Amino acid sequence: MNQRTYNKSAVFVENAPKHGKMTKGEKEHKRSGFSERLREKMEIDMKKFKEHKLHSGPGKHHIVTDRKQAIAIAYSQARKGK
Repeated sequence: MNQRTYNKSAVFVENAPKHGKMTKGEKEHKRSGFSERLREKMEIDMKKFKEHKLHSGPGKHHIVTDRKQAIAIAYSQARKGK
C-alpha cells in the first residue's frame, strides 16, 4: 500500500522517508548556491569592514563606515557571483 507523507516544507512527497532524514539531492541543494556564496562573502566583507578596508566604489575615498552598507555590499557581490 502506498503511503502519503509530507516533508518539512509541507510539500507532498511520494514515498518520502519516514525517519525525517534528507535525501542526497536535498543535501546537495542545501549546500550549494546563493546561501553558500553569501555566507563566504559576509565573512570576508565584515572582516574588511572592521579593518576599515571595505570600499563602496573604486578609489581610496569610498571607505564604508556603516555596518548596514557593508551587509548590502556583501549581498550585492554574492548575487553577482564575485
